[in-house]
Amino acid sequence: MAEETSRHPVRWGWASAASILGLAALWISYPQAAQPSETAGALPPLSAQEQTWLTRAQTCATSAIWADRPGLAWMERETQYMQSTGQISPALMEQALANDPEAMYRVGVLVLSFGSKPNLNAGFEYLLGAAIAGHPQAMHEVGLAYLHGTLNQLQDPIRARSWLTRAAPSIPESAYALYWMVRDNGGDVNDITMARHELLRAGSACYVHATMNIYLHLQRGEIFHKDADSAAQLKDAVERFLMDHQDVAIDTQDLV
Repeated sequence: MAEETSRHPVRWGWASAASILGLAALWISYPQAAQPSETAGALPPLSAQEQTWLTRAQTCATSAIWADRPGLAWMERETQYMQSTGQISPALMEQALANDPEAMYRVGVLVLSFGSKPNLNAGFEYLLGAAIAGHPQAMHEVGLAYLHGTLNQLQDPIRARSWLTRAAPSIPESAYALYWMVRDNGGDVNDITMARHELLRAGSACYVHATMNIYLHLQRGEIFHKDADSAAQLKDAVERFLMDHQDVAIDTQDLV
């Protein structure tokens, strides 16, 4: 892993608040029709931790699903400053240049989210610095960059898996991304077992995409033993979420 490079304040001209991409643009939603080749019979039974995660996923309240998201008050504050001055606030830059993980992450997001031509290399370097310093959301963003070959990075599944694995205990989207990597690329029993583990981890955090996929797997008997009762509970949780969050885009074609 490359070491941190030195950083300097960067100036931009800002058109309007409409140029804000926001953190939501950095969270990637994955396809939901999941059918790994391995069957439940080839896999070990759920561990005690996984059973606990499954129970949590089944009892997720709509108020909890997608509730734990970073607040955007800091971004609004920085946006106002940048609109009036054309640069990131000196206080935030000073903290970032002192290798403060949260400050490096925020500067990285700002660099990537604003202006007509975001500086992808600089933005990624700030995110990478924050990730190296242990910032979970930065680890997630770096992992996605390597996974998809974005932010001027070459696709690197090994680095992607490494960063997403480090982020997964704190970031449900990272756990879901790990599941998705194996689901789309196949793998042996150990890989599929890992994918199931990470899918349950994400579902226990009430991440709705994971909740729906657990439901589908239980209904079909894929990577889980078929369990109609557990599947029905998960389907109810997803449907409650969809009723309360009609603005969220999610593929519901398999919810029948």
